[in-house]
Amino acid sequence: MPPGHCVRARDLFDRFDARRKGWLSGPELRLLVKALLPDASEGDARYFHSMIDENGDEQVTYEEFMRAAQACMRDASSAKDTAAPDIQAALRGVAQYMRDNR
Repeated sequence: MPPGHCVRARDLFDRFDARRKGWLSGPELRLLVKALLPDASEGDARYFHSMIDENGDEQVTYEEFMRAAQACMRDASSAKDTAAPDIQAALRGVAQYMRDNR
């Protein structure tokens, strides 16, 4: 993402990093997921957490968050018609939120 776009993503990340630790805990990430995808279940939010937390340390860093956001935007634009509709909808929802909040 261009530098100007990362500022908005950083603002989004920081909004949920309540104690300014530099990483999101499981509950903080789940709140972020619910803000992006209001219809997401608790199970969906836990799934996103497991996908984004690359090293499994239960702490999602800004770098992990950005790699996931970039992958989501890329995947949303290339999702095939045969992908499950709920996956397509989730990818489109996150990608749209990221585009709207650049």
